[in-house]
Amino acid sequence: MYGESVKPLLKQKEALEVGYREAVLAKKRSIQQLDQQMVLNNRKVQALLKENSDLKSENSRLQKTTSNFENVNTKLENENQEFLKRVNDLENKLRKLGQTTQTLNMLPTRDEDINTQTSGIGFENIDHLENEKLGFLDKVQKLTPILYNAEDMGKELSTDLLFESQDI
Repeated sequence: MYGESVKPLLKQKEALEVGYREAVLAKKRSIQQLDQQMVLNNRKVQALLKENSDLKSENSRLQKTTSNFENVNTKLENENQEFLKRVNDLENKLRKLGQTTQTLNMLPTRDEDINTQTSGIGFENIDHLENEKLGFLDKVQKLTPILYNAEDMGKELSTDLLFESQDI
């Protein structure tokens, strides 16, 4: 009697043990899958950390390059400003060179004496120099002295012609 009542309990025990073994195996498989997933995730994390490190070093290198470019840009801008100032100065000098010779002859230089270099309208004043070639005005005065000498003006004209004007 005791043997027959134990048989269903033994079957029940065996069924529970089989169910327990299957549940343990399922949990082991689940743990193995989670372990494999964790290994894959660790590899991904390591790859991402390496990529992050590479990107940081690349960022640092690019910042240095940018800094170098900014320095070169600043230097070139300064050189450009100096160049523009020089161009402006040269343009001003070129405008001054465009003035007529007469105007330039009227302007004395720093080292020159006004009385020895030029006269009022820009022709050379060679009265103070001896043994020099005659200037243009001197040549004209010698060729037509009547035009430049008040005493000689009108000597060749008759007195009748001088006072024939009705305005006088």
